Amino acid sequence: MQISIIGYDGQGVETLARTLSRAGMLAGLNSNDFCEKGSVKKAYVRIDKDVLEKGPIKNPDLVVILDSSLFSIKDLKETNIFILNTLEKPKAATKSKNLHVIDATEIALKNTGKGIPNMPIAGAVTKYFTKLQIKHVKSAIEKELNKKQKENCLAAEEGLKLVK
Repeated sequence: MQISIIGYDGQGVETLARTLSRAGMLAGLNSNDFCEKGSVKKAYVRIDKDVLEKGPIKNPDLVVILDSSLFSIKDLKETNIFILNTLEKPKAATKSKNLHVIDATEIALKNTGKGIPNMPIAGAVTKYFTKLQIKHVKSAIEKELNKKQKENCLAAEEGLKLVK
């Protein structure tokens, strides 16, 4: 599984990448993550039996977009799964079976008091990448985060339940 993550600085892009990579290792797979800096951050995670490449991913299996302003309908392809942090599907994409939405910011606010959408998204990823289970994500959260581990684990569980 190759995952591309796009979001703004402060939305937890790097932490999400590290958490998913660690979850992959906890699931008994090999993984790595790579982040690009900037006001719009991009991160890439590879999780598989064998991981030989590093760096940016040109054709990801799963695309995570942490802010709906970064989504463009022209990016939507039939070969990729998209998880978009938004209230509802954009009207132009309502028929797409590959675009899944979640209000991760609201879930994060409710569980942690901060609107950082990364951990609800981490839970949502497990719905579409079945080699990862929510238990792997929760264990990774406990190892990667210094604060609000329990709250972020609850946010990840809710993200899994509410992604549609």
